[in-house]
Amino acid sequence: MHYLALCCIAKDEDPFLKEWLTYHAMLGVEHFYIYDNMSAQPIAKLLEGFADKSRVTIRRIAGKAMQLSAYANCLEDFGSSCQWIGFIDVDEFICPTKDADLRVLLSEFEPYAALAMTWTMMSSSGHITRPRGPVIKNYRQRMPYAATAANLHIKCIVRPSKTLAVYKPHVFRYAPGEVCVNDEHYPVPVDAPFTFSNRRLVSLYHYFYRSQQDYEEKLLRGRADVGDAIQRNYDPFYAQAQIAVEEDRGMDRFIPGLEKALSSPKLVPAKTYRGNGDSLFAYIEDAQAFLKVGQLEKAAASLSHALSQYSDKVDIWILRALIARQAGFLERAERFLRIALSLEETPNTYLELIALKQRQKRYSEAAALQVFLNNLLTIRGLR
Repeated sequence: MHYLALCCIAKDEDPFLKEWLTYHAMLGVEHFYIYDNMSAQPIAKLLEGFADKSRVTIRRIAGKAMQLSAYANCLEDFGSSCQWIGFIDVDEFICPTKDADLRVLLSEFEPYAALAMTWTMMSSSGHITRPRGPVIKNYRQRMPYAATAANLHIKCIVRPSKTLAVYKPHVFRYAPGEVCVNDEHYPVPVDAPFTFSNRRLVSLYHYFYRSQQDYEEKLLRGRADVGDAIQRNYDPFYAQAQIAVEEDRGMDRFIPGLEKALSSPKLVPAKTYRGNGDSLFAYIEDAQAFLKVGQLEKAAASLSHALSQYSDKVDIWILRALIARQAGFLERAERFLRIALSLEETPNTYLELIALKQRQKRYSEAAALQVFLNNLLTIRGLR
């Protein structure tokens, strides 16, 4: 089972598709579902020798305005094989603000049906013709957050097991009682394709314009969501060129690794951190091995697949909290401990909570918890 996959519909995105795949593979995406909307050069041909079927599933889909159909097909046919599926476009790049692995980021949102990511609208950065090199390196100027309502728009990474259907490219229908939240854990308004966010944990960089050359080609391709019902024109491109843009270096930390990976003739290998099997003990053993050598990101990512089988096991959540605490993600650690306590009250859970309070410099609360734990153990005859 894949922990994280991405789905997109694409048409004639030849100059950009390999970068999009490579970037997200670097961040822990394990599989890609690409719906080829009748590209002049079939995407299967474009990716031949670059990515095999174990990494990328390609389906041809004909017709106009096929985005919703592609998303619905992906959810129905592949949802049971994935813990999470993100539905984004080839001009959109998920940028975790603090994490380096998207699976570690998503671990904080496992109690929900979906995570909504707000756009960061990038400008054309003055490019008339398509520049050489990665998109994330060539476009470093964004439209100020308050300058356009588009910066409120979202795309979602959903839990297929909690998702019923696609409603719009930005909105899904969820099972009763399930919600989609933004990266601050606030529910997204039902049916709304937007939310508020300070981009504390994640942003979706949207390279909608790229260069003038690319924008002109976009107009010729047409829209995947509404077809010819709403025609685009040059006005948005000229308008964005007049806005006082702001420098944005949020993607810079990924550029060196991306350039190195793109020099390879094949898609970078999927990051896997499991080596001892799929038992609960094996997952914990793998994570502890990384923890001992200080590789906290790998320790956290190694536990991602455990949730598909062992989400009801308190030891998984305690270990996740410990890793998050050591990595400095204290709010995340506290959320994990709340889940652990809802499953089972164990001394180890309270001991980790005491350690967390001490790390937060909430010493009086830590001391009070210690007194509470001592009394609890006495009452239960455990000391």
